[in-house]
Order: sequence, then structure tokens, then C-alpha cells
Amino acid sequence: MKKIALCLTAAACAFCAFAFSACDASDGTEKEKTTPEVAGDYYLDLNDLGMNLTVYLNLSEYGEFKFSGTLEYSVDKGSGVFSKSGSEYLMSYSLVNNAQVTAADGYFSQFSVQENGSLLFTSEYVYYGSTHISTVAEDDENIHLIAKPITSDYEEPDTDTAFTTGVYTAEYEKEGATYYHSASFFGDGTYLHFVYTEADEGLIIFSETGTYSVVTNQLALVSNADTSSRNSCTVVSGTKLTLSVLATTAAGERENLDFEKTENSRRIAKLTGTVEGYDAELILYSDGSYSAAANGVNETGVVAINTANGTFKQYPDSLTDGTRGLTYVSTVPTGTLNKENGKLIMENVRLRISTVYTRYSATLTETEEN
Repeated sequence: MKKIALCLTAAACAFCAFAFSACDASDGTEKEKTTPEVAGDYYLDLNDLGMNLTVYLNLSEYGEFKFSGTLEYSVDKGSGVFSKSGSEYLMSYSLVNNAQVTAADGYFSQFSVQENGSLLFTSEYVYYGSTHISTVAEDDENIHLIAKPITSDYEEPDTDTAFTTGVYTAEYEKEGATYYHSASFFGDGTYLHFVYTEADEGLIIFSETGTYSVVTNQLALVSNADTSSRNSCTVVSGTKLTLSVLATTAAGERENLDFEKTENSRRIAKLTGTVEGYDAELILYSDGSYSAAANGVNETGVVAINTANGTFKQYPDSLTDGTRGLTYVSTVPTGTLNKENGKLIMENVRLRISTVYTRYSATLTETEEN
């Protein structure tokens, strides 16, 4: 599968001298038509660039632009203002992936108009949601990103997908060791890849967190550890995925593994200790989820564990409706992970001891009973 580099360009400072603004008509004055010659709707077919995705671009005659996944433009994937400079047009983003941005931060694009009315992007990247799309194919420098005008006979491609959120599992064997994989996809657009194996020195666990996007049969993963790379995966069916993942807890390169959806997870460790004088326990499951209890207060969530670097991050489920994901906790402190006689010791586990939302730090140790 193809992998597209998505690095932020450092050349943004070259455009800091340009100030783009769309005229504000809130004071009753008529907005100035600054770019009527290119106004209209365009589509960008990214298949030749290794992405099974069609992106839509609207350019207004007032120097405003918006990227979206549909011609209704109901979801803003990237927007801002643009202006002509010489023979080209410069785009300055103000909103990308629901975050305020500026050209000074590297969020700008550039295009020229071709004789047939298409737009040839001459900057390094176009910013679309969480993806930074390279304007030149990684494996063929002659393939460029082009936006074509939408004509009256244009038909939007089918964007339906069989993909559903949930937990998918796989097993991988290498050198006599079995690695148990779980990939959990949450409704907030985040994922947790949790893989573990059992060794003489106890559980060895690796976790990867990140964001995902899906269009038809293409699933893309962007790891939080390397946001400059987009890892292409495949939706095989409503219950099967082929994912590009690190196959072992010490892998350096990704491999494609076949995952299948499951509704079951198994208990792999029990840890106990005290918090603020109360007995506490945490049950860790094979998909990276956990259930915890202290002073009669129960809580669930997911935890990203990495035994190699001795850290973990805990993501409790939403206290309001139980929704699971990695974005519902504004601050996620890093805990410390140690081992003693092959048993896990988790320091700075955050637990509640009452109906109040406050969480307290605890040190929990794996017991013999799992």
C-alpha cells in the first residue's frame, strides 16, 4: 500500500508578507468581488496520489475558499481566503480540522490556472482535515494534484462505507511468540492499537494512539507518534479490516495484518493497591480497556501502555454518557510503568473515590490472580 508523507512545510514564513482578507458586509456595505474569474466548484481526485478519496473545493468570487468531502460543503475540512499574486493564487487557511490556524504556522497553499480551467497546485501541500496532502505523488514526480471544474454532468462518487467503529483483533506469530492485537476505533475519530505478548518476564505491551479517517473502502491511520505520515489500510467488509500496524512489540516497520471485529475481550491482568486510604483495583483487558473500582466507585476506560519505555496514558470514559474515545479528557497525565518479579506496577493511576469528578493518584501492582 502507498504511504504519503504529510509533513508540514517550513516555508510558510515566505508568505507572511501577504495579508488576505474577505470584505465584511456586516456593516451594510457590499462585498468586493475580487476573484470572479476562478469562482466555482472543483473536485480533486486523489487516486493517482495513492488515496481513494475525492475532495471538493469551493472558490467564491469574494476571495474565500472551503474544502469539504461533499458538494453540500456541510463539513468544513479547511477554509480561509485567497488572492491572486502575479500569475498564481495564494491560499491562506484560517480553519483546519476545526482548529484556528494561520499561514505563518505553515498553513498556506498555492495554485495556478491551466488553459482548460483546471487548478494546478504548486505548493507542497493542501490541508484537508487531519491530512496534509502532498501535491506530488511520492513515487512519480510527474503526477500532480489538480482540481478540475465541476460540470453539469458530474456525478459524485459513492462514499458509502461498510466500516463501523468498535474493536478488531488479530494474532501474529514470530520466533515462537504470539502477539495479540486489538485495534479499537472510537466515535470521536481516534483509535487505540493495543498489542501484547506473554514472556518469561511477564506481559510485554505496546500501544499506539492516533486519528483515523475512512472513505469507502479506504481507512487511513495517523499515529500520534508520527503525525507526518498517513498509513493506508483497507476496509474489507463490515467485520474485516486490513491494517498497516507494527506487528510486534519491538517492530520498527509496519506490516499489513488482517483484523476481524469482535465483541469480546479477555482479562489479562489484575492490579491492586490503595488510593486515599481506600482499597482499589484495576482489571486490564486484551483490547486495552480497563475497569477500576475504589470505595465503591466504578469506572471504565482505555489505557495506552508501553512497557519498553515504562509509560502509560489513561483515558477514562465520559462521565456524562459513558462515551469512549481519546478526546474526552482534556488533560492526560503520563503514568510510570515498572516491573517487579515480572509483575506490572502502575504509578499515577488516576481513580475516583466518590461521585465527585476529582481523581486521585494511586500506585497499583499486578497480583498473581488474573
